[in-house]
Amino acid sequence: MNMPQNNIHLFSTSFRWCIGGCLAMALAGCGNSTEETAGLPLPAGDPLMIQCDGGDAAACLQFADRSDDALYWNKKACRLGSSVGCANVGNQYYADGKAGEAVSFWEMGCSLKDSVACTNLGVQHQQAGENVSALQYFGQSCLLGDGSACVSWKNVAGQVCSSDFDSCYNIAVSYDGKSVGDDVFMQTTACSSGYQPSCDWLKQKGIENAGS
Repeated sequence: MNMPQNNIHLFSTSFRWCIGGCLAMALAGCGNSTEETAGLPLPAGDPLMIQCDGGDAAACLQFADRSDDALYWNKKACRLGSSVGCANVGNQYYADGKAGEAVSFWEMGCSLKDSVACTNLGVQHQQAGENVSALQYFGQSCLLGDGSACVSWKNVAGQVCSSDFDSCYNIAVSYDGKSVGDDVFMQTTACSSGYQPSCDWLKQKGIENAGS
């Protein structure tokens, strides 16, 4: 079965802040996005630069949006523990055709709970035909609130659970009690294909499976 392929999410920091912060403030200040100052000369001793050099990752992210060397400042934010900074570096490397470097930074971003980084790793693995790994990353991103990743998770889960029963079962068990996609969906799909451990899991939960 051919599944729809997903696209890499290349969101800028200012885009994320406008979506999150501006909506939270009823769109107040969206017209003053840092994108308006992107590429402009930055004065020596810029407050954001000083704050970034002092270890403020959020300042590094803001400064990156205004700087001609966004990669440098996003890397600095990443080193300071910013998940968004790591994801941004990965996105920039990917846009520059450096997929290997992109994956390394996405892995750092995902480990720091950035949903965009996790989704992009899921897409990379799906495109490589590595559906079990894709499923795990889409699941992480879904739990972090990326709705598109939840949809991708269910699409990939349907394929994995129709063929790789052991992986399906183990992943579903790891999701038990969490809100990702639907662990019951995974176990039901595997049980319908004749995988007895999944059928047993459903029985333990008191769930009737149409395929059993």
